Amino acid sequence: MSGTQHVSEQVRGLVGQVLADRYALEDLLGAGGMGAVFRAEDRGRGREVAVKVLHPDIGSDPSIAKRFDREAISAARLDHPNIVRVEDHGSTDEGIKYLVMELLVGEELHARLSPGRPWPVDEALRVLEQILSALEHAHAAGIVHRDLKPENVFLTKDADAPGGERAKLVDFGIAKLLDADGAVEVLTRAGMVFGTPRFMSPEQAAGGKIDERSDLYAVGLIAHNMLTGEVPYDGEDVATILRKQIMAPTPPLPTSVPAPVVTFIESLLEKSRHDRPASASAALATVRALREAAAVERPQTAPTSLEDAPTGPQQLEDERALLPSDPPAMVGHLVAGRYQLDALLGLGGMGAVFRARDLGGPAGTLVAVKILHAAYGDDEEISARFQREAETAARLEHPGIVPVLAHGQTPGKSGAAQYLVMPLLEGQELRALTGRPMDPARARALMLQVFAALEYAHARGVVHRDLKPENVFVLPGSRTDPQADEHVFLVDLGLAKISEAGPSSRVLTQLGQVFGTPAYMSPEQARGEAVDGRTDLYAAGIIFYELLAGHPPFVGDPVILLHAQIQTQPMALPKSVPPALREFVDALLVKDRERRMPDAATAWRALEQADLERRDPLPTGTIPALVPASASAPIVIDPSAPTGPQPNLGTQATGPSPALPPPQPRASQRQLALAAAAALVLITIGALAFAWSGDDPESRTSGEDLVGLRIAEDPDSPIPKPDESVYLEIDRTLLAKERERALELIRVARDRFPADAGLLWREGRALSGGRDKGDRIEALLRYAEALEADPSLSEETEFEAELLGLLRDPKLRETAVDLAVRELGASGHSFLLEVINDTEAPPDYDARQRILGVLRGDPSTWARVDLPRQRALDLDQAHAAKQPCTAFSSALAEAVANPDPAIFPTLYARGLEVPEAPGAGESAEQCSGLDDALAAARKQLAKAHPEAAALQRAGGRKKKSNKKKFRFPGF
Repeated sequence: MSGTQHVSEQVRGLVGQVLADRYALEDLLGAGGMGAVFRAEDRGRGREVAVKVLHPDIGSDPSIAKRFDREAISAARLDHPNIVRVEDHGSTDEGIKYLVMELLVGEELHARLSPGRPWPVDEALRVLEQILSALEHAHAAGIVHRDLKPENVFLTKDADAPGGERAKLVDFGIAKLLDADGAVEVLTRAGMVFGTPRFMSPEQAAGGKIDERSDLYAVGLIAHNMLTGEVPYDGEDVATILRKQIMAPTPPLPTSVPAPVVTFIESLLEKSRHDRPASASAALATVRALREAAAVERPQTAPTSLEDAPTGPQQLEDERALLPSDPPAMVGHLVAGRYQLDALLGLGGMGAVFRARDLGGPAGTLVAVKILHAAYGDDEEISARFQREAETAARLEHPGIVPVLAHGQTPGKSGAAQYLVMPLLEGQELRALTGRPMDPARARALMLQVFAALEYAHARGVVHRDLKPENVFVLPGSRTDPQADEHVFLVDLGLAKISEAGPSSRVLTQLGQVFGTPAYMSPEQARGEAVDGRTDLYAAGIIFYELLAGHPPFVGDPVILLHAQIQTQPMALPKSVPPALREFVDALLVKDRERRMPDAATAWRALEQADLERRDPLPTGTIPALVPASASAPIVIDPSAPTGPQPNLGTQATGPSPALPPPQPRASQRQLALAAAAALVLITIGALAFAWSGDDPESRTSGEDLVGLRIAEDPDSPIPKPDESVYLEIDRTLLAKERERALELIRVARDRFPADAGLLWREGRALSGGRDKGDRIEALLRYAEALEADPSLSEETEFEAELLGLLRDPKLRETAVDLAVRELGASGHSFLLEVINDTEAPPDYDARQRILGVLRGDPSTWARVDLPRQRALDLDQAHAAKQPCTAFSSALAEAVANPDPAIFPTLYARGLEVPEAPGAGESAEQCSGLDDALAAARKQLAKAHPEAAALQRAGGRKKKSNKKKFRFPGF
């Protein structure tokens, strides 16, 4: 709990009061956003306790009060030595909500953390073990902390605890108040932010759903903080911190931290919760294994040559030694009597990778050994698939593919353990190079090698299926210039196929596995369709986009990512990226693979010939001309078909290849809406077979008959609703493209149920299919009315996709923005983010300020606003604002206060217009001296920033633009 500064008099006035005629509040111990904590005397038992009181302005909200009681009851059920004990709770006659806990004597973990003072590894693991033990108990009771941070970990002296000190979690479960129905408004008024940004999981930062694994991410942040003395992700404002939580790579841990510990903490800090440990129990088991491994004496050093290796019975004993099931415990063991495991390098969904010494090779030979997780060992099909894919990979001999040197089985405590051996690469994953825009020439050089490796693999019937930065390894060039002649390797190529083992899906599901990585998954993978070589090309396009932009095109919860891969067009790459590369990436990210680049060979040639110096768009048809006269046909692999190389899949000797299609234009909004509705339609088809008797027009019911026969009020609902069969009949007509009939049915049904959200939604869907602009505007209004009638529609994927599709219609831009600002709430924020970040047609000054004002209240969305670009636009557009002089002065001050190289070209441009005449409500004095202020700002920034100085010396560059700009009257 934070200090007592800035505590309201209302809270201080509680000192001396007696709550419930029992708890006498004696001293204020601390205060935070949710409440205050007092030391108190429990007069019923004659001892001291801690009493937490909910802030009156928050506790007065009925929904929060109800949630407080519910969470207090849940917290009181937790009985664990590492969780503060809740003894009582209640409400006074004055409505003050309180919680009584044991009084702890000690200090917060936060007080022990300071820059430059990292914790010893053994002490950090001791505290982590206790934290995870507490989480294991709480999660088993269905309670998630949601605000785990060093301030909520209390260290107390306890002779019975390991190390004489016990860690206790406080405020357990109370953070759930922030999800209370109707509580958001109250919390916003109180200046609250959901969670603590520096210890918030990516899914929390993105406004997604959270679960027990969100707590595990927070544990990883705490562990990182202890071992470095620094907060992993920090920034000048909340938006910066949230952006880092969502996208920034994990900062490195000190080299003194053992590799298995590093691997474990990095697994906790995976951006996708699905890649973290599946539970607190699993994480706790790993920590205990790490502590045990550190406590026992390491095995004797392995011999460095075959002459020194043991022979006879001792060698036979080593060969037969059983490999443990837990990866951290495998360190020091021998695999197949030959490979001495020295260190755990990484943990993944399918297995663990170790650095090992090859005792059967030349002295000192180091290799990488991958071992399949024991959980898969009992599944015969997965084991067979692992062997089959290892054999396939072993036949791949290409300078851009990590070779498989050996593979097989070794005895293990849980049965035979599958393993494969690869060379040990001294470099880094491509992931380490992401997080900021890469020089386009360097990015192209790396991606050319990726495409060359894919071309070789695809020609031999092998598709990667899980291409991502973690599976691309980069070796540096010369020591004097590491970026020169960098060498790229693809790893795990073809091994992801084992995730498709049919009968084994049960095992995979139990372990929380997802086939592929949603952030890099092609639309066909996301839909569960057959994949081919073009699937890898889409993933390569995502990687290339991330290298050039500094961030992936889509960010969010895995479910959101899968939907985005199918439906959403990525934002345009920055203008700083050469047009040739922007066009190339667009051609890779075409949603329809039939219109995507046909093969990796075509991609390599197109990228190799791309002119990075060209600054104008290519004429139509230029890219297709790069397609060779003969190319490999796409490799199609059906998930249900046997794996391994297929006999008829290879390079086609004859026949022209299809021309490379131009980048796919953005799909029409009607197409997006219909595609988004497809899942819902497929679900309803089975029911329609019973609800409708056939295609004979005479068998169909009329609108009046529909109402008379199929509408039934739900007696359990206070609001009458149509019977489900009404929705099904309307959906059937929409599926049959009988738009007018659907509108007739909806009209009749709405006569009886005018405000039904389901009918309003379907009317919007029907109207959106019209060609008339007026119909589509009406469709937008119906979606807004449906959302107002039932706010839970915002959680429906189909509804959100259809609404976003309509909002993106360029012909409806003005209406869509106005509606999103005024009526759609959070459901319109993703669209407003696209509008505000639009590089082709940004809104005018006043429209942007209105949009920014809305997004500023949504931290997760605000974190994705390109603020430097917005500040540059403020300068560029201020002269056309309603109050131009005020706007220009504000923009100039902001540019000086937050200097960024992205702003400088606009600030130093000769064509920058300085307002001369006052606008509405402005005086002439407000416009005087603006030229002098601009000159002073330019001079000041030029002294501090070389980029600004260069532009100052050059006298600026006159900006040229013929882009059409949208204006929004009435904003």
